[in-house]
Amino acid sequence: METFYLIILVPAVVALIARWKFKATITWPETGLQILVSSAILGLVWMAGSWSQTHDTEIWNGAVTSKHRDHDSYIRSYSCNCSTDSDGNTSCQTCYETHYTVDWYLKSTVGHIRIKHLDSTWRSVYNKPDSANYTAAFVGEPCSKTYGYTNYIKAVPDSLFNMEDAEYAAFDSLIPTYPTVYGKYHVDHVITMGMGSKLAIRDWNDYLAGKLRKLGPASQANVIVIVANTADQTYRHALETAWLGGKKNDIIVIAGVTNYPTIDWVDTITLGQNSGNGLMTVKIRDDLTALGTIENGQAVIDSITTNVGQYFDRKPMADFEYLKDDIQPATWVLITAFILAFLLSAGLTWAFHVFDPFGSGNSYRSVRRCNRFSNFRRFK
Repeated sequence: METFYLIILVPAVVALIARWKFKATITWPETGLQILVSSAILGLVWMAGSWSQTHDTEIWNGAVTSKHRDHDSYIRSYSCNCSTDSDGNTSCQTCYETHYTVDWYLKSTVGHIRIKHLDSTWRSVYNKPDSANYTAAFVGEPCSKTYGYTNYIKAVPDSLFNMEDAEYAAFDSLIPTYPTVYGKYHVDHVITMGMGSKLAIRDWNDYLAGKLRKLGPASQANVIVIVANTADQTYRHALETAWLGGKKNDIIVIAGVTNYPTIDWVDTITLGQNSGNGLMTVKIRDDLTALGTIENGQAVIDSITTNVGQYFDRKPMADFEYLKDDIQPATWVLITAFILAFLLSAGLTWAFHVFDPFGSGNSYRSVRRCNRFSNFRRFK
């Protein structure tokens, strides 16, 4: 916040200099308004920058409860039959048109999921066929939806992770992209890295998605399973750093497998470096190590989801609110705020100097007229 207060000084200094330089045309109320308006707009830019740094998303999992196709309509007004008179003034009439809409959406245990939306001035839009993913959706089908939340760790990752650790670079080819929703409501929760086609990955994903239909809403959990071809357990820290510890509802289970199907090692990542979830981490590790193999995918997933259901403690982001004091604005925010502060204050200085928005009679134009009149009287 110290940086923000320093930038706020820019419009204040410009306004005071303008008041001193143009005291005949700029009043103290105009100086105060100049500082107030510039500071308010700077505050908005600052908040937008802070929001962009802390905004994040997490995935909620559940099941489809129903699907709907809704037909509706509304009336929109618009300007029409415009004409311009001899003085250059344009006048228009107000016309109205009917719009017809079609919405395809799913109701689920994680909220409404919009599949498609059409808006047309033609009533024939009602005859449009259903989309393929809407037709394929069915009641009870696993589904996922993205929700936004404030993530303080994202804004200051160095506070929890060593972002410049050279040894993690060796794992770059084994670090997957974080899963995202595709096809409107599907997510791949099981990822393999360096394993080729040894796993029936589609079967694993379908089975885990089925488990999350109930586990997701009950435990607010998002389980991700990664099977990686590495015997080096440092991989766990490389992944945790790359994914900034995961989202606040993530349980990321990693199995190192170099000689399929034998499990070399197991580890788990939850937000805040497993804070509050130590027991769950140990239970998952011990159970999968005892299992010894990933040949039976259902057994692996059953073991994981059973422990998640019993022991997972979703870490609230409020526990990391103390990081707010360490958040530093992005460079683009600082540059934008500084330039905007100067331009706003300079622009308002010019406006108050040349014009007279409050009718004080002290504008540059009114002063010039007064001086001309005085000179004319002296000349006479």
